[in-house]
Amino acid sequence: MLVAWPGSSNRKTYGKTAALAAHLQSAHANLFQQDTNVPASKRRRLALPPTKFKDTVNFDHAVAFIRRWRRMLSERDAAEAKQVIVYHWTKERNFGAIEDGNLKVPTGHATDLGFYGRGIYTSPKFKCAANLNGGYGGGAAECFLCLALPGKQFPSHFPRDFGCRLRDGYDSHVSADNRDGNAGDQIVFFCPDQLLPCCLVDSKDQVSASQFIWRIVESLAADVASLPAAEASESIIESMANSSKMMRWWNLLAGSAAR
Repeated sequence: MLVAWPGSSNRKTYGKTAALAAHLQSAHANLFQQDTNVPASKRRRLALPPTKFKDTVNFDHAVAFIRRWRRMLSERDAAEAKQVIVYHWTKERNFGAIEDGNLKVPTGHATDLGFYGRGIYTSPKFKCAANLNGGYGGGAAECFLCLALPGKQFPSHFPRDFGCRLRDGYDSHVSADNRDGNAGDQIVFFCPDQLLPCCLVDSKDQVSASQFIWRIVESLAADVASLPAAEASESIIESMANSSKMMRWWNLLAGSAAR
């Protein structure tokens, strides 16, 4: 089954996705339809995006994320399967590559091998000591706001876990000491399909953007849980997470044509 979006120049094949594709393009997923050609009765807006909302959602990455979400609902208890919002600061020159290819486990970190493991570093806080109060952006005023699936978290300590791989039986690591910021301020992921970069935010709009994304999550939760087990994905390797830029976030939900 080809998974693509109207206007996509780079189609990807992910295996069994018929039910997922049907869900994403179904009428009841018409939550943020902005197309004025669609009758108002079918535009069930729960909320409008914040002003100047800079969405970065890539359809292929969203498919991978939702499939991983469905799998986690099967493997973990309700508390561990919950989504969180995290932030990732990086230099502005990296923005396009992340939109195209998602966040990736680095071959080497910019400063070290990774205090709490060799993975993708994020924080549940927009700015904090752990991300140098945004300093990892190298002067960028914006960072990526991402939906994330931490799952079962391994409490990681420095230097014991410096540069280590994901611990067996866990889905991510979380900083458990104060050696590099406060405990809990760093969540480390080892597979890109646990992260979905949703938008770029700055200090003025990160609160309104996070509230908007949470409304989307709440609207999708029951539908993702109802997807058949065949749509639960194994961990998707990084090469499968590479694709071209796709449609806007609300087009993902609405199944509308390319804008």
